[in-house]
Amino acid sequence: CSSLTSVDLSNKDLSSVTNINDMFQMCNSLISIDLSNTNLNKVQFTNNIFANLSNLETINLNNTDLSGVTSMLAMFNGCSSLTSVNLSNIDLSNVTDMTAMFNACSNLTITITINSSKITSYNAMFKGAATNSNAKITVNYTEETSNLVDQMIATKSENSNVVKGSIINN
Repeated sequence: CSSLTSVDLSNKDLSSVTNINDMFQMCNSLISIDLSNTNLNKVQFTNNIFANLSNLETINLNNTDLSGVTSMLAMFNGCSSLTSVNLSNIDLSNVTDMTAMFNACSNLTITITINSSKITSYNAMFKGAATNSNAKITVNYTEETSNLVDQMIATKSENSNVVKGSIINN
């Protein structure tokens, strides 16, 4: 996959897939990935799925069923060219591990919502993230997750533009 520049798995029923760890490892030429409207409800781990894809600019996960995922460890780690990830309508209610999830995503602009207090691991979640002048990560929260989001944002680097966003009703 080293010469692959785009992947479109949108609108696919991949409900029999259980493991996508390191799925795009060594696909260093990837620029865009579309997994929108894809059923991945049996997947528990998305660890390193997009990690270190330094040319990757956009990922569309809009309406992707990731409801079974418990670990997103280093999911986007090292995606230094990534500017956009569509996480609209993603169910994060079972996720417990977001360690280094956005680590070194220096160009990323995204708004995410943390609406589950099950997340217990988030070390280096935002380390080196949104460090470029046009990048910004906004983290929305619920009343229940407000303190958790404060702790997550505390993992950012000094020059990271990661901010607490708006309170969302469950």
